[in-house]
Amino acid sequence: MNQQFAYTEEQLAEIAQGLIAKALQLGASDAKVSISEMSGLSVEVLDGRVTTRTAHTQSGISLTVFRGQRQGFTHSTDFSPANVQRMVSAALDIARYASEDPDACLVDSAQLSTVEMDLQMDNPWSLDIEQALRYVRQVEDGIHRLGAEVRSDGASLETARSQMLLATSQGFCRSASRTDHSVTANVIASRDEQRKTDSWTDYSTSSRLLMAPERVGEIAARSAIESLGGRSLTSRSCPVLLAPRAAHSLIQHFSQAVSGGELSRDASFLRESLGRSIFAEHLDVFENPFQLHGTASGCFDADGVAGQQRAVVDQGVVRGYFLSGYTARRLGMVSTGNAQGAYNLSLKSRLTKPGDDLTTMLGKLNNGLFITHLIGDGVRLATGDYSRAAQGFWVENGEIQFPVDQVTVAGNLCDIYAGILAVGSDSITLGNISGGSILINDLRIGGQ
Repeated sequence: MNQQFAYTEEQLAEIAQGLIAKALQLGASDAKVSISEMSGLSVEVLDGRVTTRTAHTQSGISLTVFRGQRQGFTHSTDFSPANVQRMVSAALDIARYASEDPDACLVDSAQLSTVEMDLQMDNPWSLDIEQALRYVRQVEDGIHRLGAEVRSDGASLETARSQMLLATSQGFCRSASRTDHSVTANVIASRDEQRKTDSWTDYSTSSRLLMAPERVGEIAARSAIESLGGRSLTSRSCPVLLAPRAAHSLIQHFSQAVSGGELSRDASFLRESLGRSIFAEHLDVFENPFQLHGTASGCFDADGVAGQQRAVVDQGVVRGYFLSGYTARRLGMVSTGNAQGAYNLSLKSRLTKPGDDLTTMLGKLNNGLFITHLIGDGVRLATGDYSRAAQGFWVENGEIQFPVDQVTVAGNLCDIYAGILAVGSDSITLGNISGGSILINDLRIGGQ
């Protein structure tokens, strides 16, 4: 696949600076331009038969103009000079009739990023269609290794290379390029009259860091088979151990609750949580924008501000929010460089030992529910109320007894975070979050 861009960095900069110059000439007090290009490849097979084979490209240019405290925005996929002229006129017209917003402006120039680091995010994968198809057929080979009880429901590969340039009327002009590669196995397991579906996706900015394709298929197939024969529980309260894939969602909820968007709308249960103890005292949450190959790494955000290597949670205490320039101004604070959300987050416990693998964590659970999957969206960020469908296994004396299905788990996120007893050493990375299994002292289980 040709992963070369249609425009060089210099050409994109020329387009962006021309837009800004025209906007200022026609009456804008400030302007910001973002340009992106992407080329990618997607393939999918089902039982070896090709269901999708697509090479695609995408590009876009966005212009934001300010007329004092009024703001206008336009977006287009047409980079021609005539269209650029129309974009400037349209954005200025929108700004002319927009309501005044005292927080609508560019960030202070002193906040603009000066970080220059090679984060090794741009790692093209030289695959043609046939090579990609052979790769996903190996994923299905991994599924078939688990026997007759499981079959493929589709295996897919996606790879893309993109570049983005950000320029402002303050003279900021920076570009960044990255690649994104993902491999997915979807499976159906059957036994007697029971059927279970499951999936597994491996994702990285570098194909060299992906697990073997057969392994992706094996993980999805094994998980589906092990969940066959699930039964419900009687309603109760008990300790709960979340497998890493399920545990990551707790950190997602936290990052959403302390994001500028939720906080500035007064729609978060963690409003005014800075300096407050929210998590158990042994817990830290770290953010690292500069992690090599990180799926959420970057030297600047959509405002041009750099993120920070920091402890967002330190010994259970919230020490930072995730703020863009706009939401920071609304809150009377300073941008943290998170206009596009949190960078790479990791949950750590000061009690975790290297040997705290899944077997050890099941021993710490002793008697309770081991959750492998959380299903549905039952989280109210405004209150922290938490209720989700779950499946996993019932554990007694640290040993798995039988699969569990058709139950719900419920509580409040404040109580859940404070009630985390341990974090396993079985850490995995999914999206922008890394961490191991999480043991919680008590959750309400809703069953039969």
